[in-house]
Formats: sequence, structure tokens, C-alpha cells
Amino acid sequence: MDRMGVRTIPTQENLIDVLLQVAHKQIIQPPKYALDNIAAVAGPTLREFFPSVLDMQKMYEDLKPSTRKVLQLITASPATPAENQSLRFLHQYVRGLDEIGLRKMLRFVTGSDVICVKDIQVIFTPLEGLSRRPIAPTYGQSRSALYAHFASCVGPRK
Repeated sequence: MDRMGVRTIPTQENLIDVLLQVAHKQIIQPPKYALDNIAAVAGPTLREFFPSVLDMQKMYEDLKPSTRKVLQLITASPATPAENQSLRFLHQYVRGLDEIGLRKMLRFVTGSDVICVKDIQVIFTPLEGLSRRPIAPTYGQSRSALYAHFASCVGPRK
């Protein structure tokens, strides 16, 4: 108990006080320390971008997905009537989603459940015979770039 900062011997009478002291030290203090250090570095910049809490809430509301916003993000160049029909089916699917469904779709396509991309590109790939199947390469080209950045940070494998 000494490594938890408890200086008294727990008894039946003071057990709740001792547990509250330990909980405060283990649950509250470490995140508070990290938050204070982050605030010292990022605080001035964040205050510049978000002078008030309402500004931050407005930004979040702007990034919140809606059917109209998601449909406006979808970009495609259908070349055949079948591709055009597929695009219409996608639009119909998006129109049928509720807020939770929109968030899940965005997470699948972009990796985030809020709008964090300028567009969602739909690319049609002609496949014949047994190779016909749904293909959904998500996250665009950023996945390989992100992996390369991660690999360079971690260093070579041993």
C-alpha cells in the first residue's frame, strides 16, 4: 500500500477513505498530469482556433455526418449504364441510413465516423466471370503512406 501513497493502515472504519485516496492517485492524477503538460504546449494554439466552447461545438456539428453531406462527398464517373445504376443504388443505400449507419459507413470508408475528407471517390472496375466480387479498398492511398510512416518510426524489425 505504500507504493500507492497510503500512509495509514486500512481498518474497517477508514477503508472507504483509503480506497478513495488510492483511486484518486491511480485514476485522476496521471491523466491530470498529462493534460496539464499537453495544455502547456497546445493550449495557446487551441485557444486561437477555438476561442469558446461554442466554436468547438460548431466545428463538431459541421463534421457530423448527415445524408445530404455524405451524398455530396460521393464522387464518381460512371461510364456505362450499369455503373450509373450501381451509383444510384449506392445513393439509395446512403439515403436509407440513419445517423448510426452513416457513422459506420464513414468509418468503413474513411476510418473516421465524422466527415474528415474532401470527397469519397467511387471507382468502377470491370471484372468478368469468377473474379466478380465487391471490392472496397478503404482509406485511399493514405493507408500505405501511414504504414510507411509508422514503419519508419518503429525502425527495422529484429
